[in-house]
Amino acid sequence: MVNFLHNITALAGAATLVKIFDFKNQVVNLSGDNDADGTAIVSFPETPGASNEDWFIIPQADAATFTLQSVGQPSFFVSYAGAATQAFSHSQAVASSSLPTVFKMEIVGNGPVVNLIDSATNSVLTSWVNADPATWSDPTTPITMENFQMPKSFMQSFTITLS
Repeated sequence: MVNFLHNITALAGAATLVKIFDFKNQVVNLSGDNDADGTAIVSFPETPGASNEDWFIIPQADAATFTLQSVGQPSFFVSYAGAATQAFSHSQAVASSSLPTVFKMEIVGNGPVVNLIDSATNSVLTSWVNADPATWSDPTTPITMENFQMPKSFMQSFTITLS
């Protein structure tokens, strides 16, 4: 049985191990060079036992907010390339040891799908069907931060499962 998470306050302040799936049912993972900020956060078909697909949801002081910490590389958190200046529009999701994005979770319809929203900018984590190959190194898997419901709301739908 799969347990879905769509209410962060249900965690009661405890770090929780999860997997995050995009609308294509591909798992969000940490890939690339794990030694520096800028590591790509992408989505690929699930690989059983891959630690780069496991995330800790770390509740923040405001119980409705959290960060996403890599289990396989615990010094890295989900962030985005423009986080330092809050320039989020079409900003690639990356791993960062210094600028973790503080998210809030908003349920879509009756769930279990959620939007993951940057609490500082109200931008939304977005997984693309395809992106411009001139812009992205892997045009099938980019994840960016975008305005809410832009370009398509279904691309901002994620499912979080308890591991």
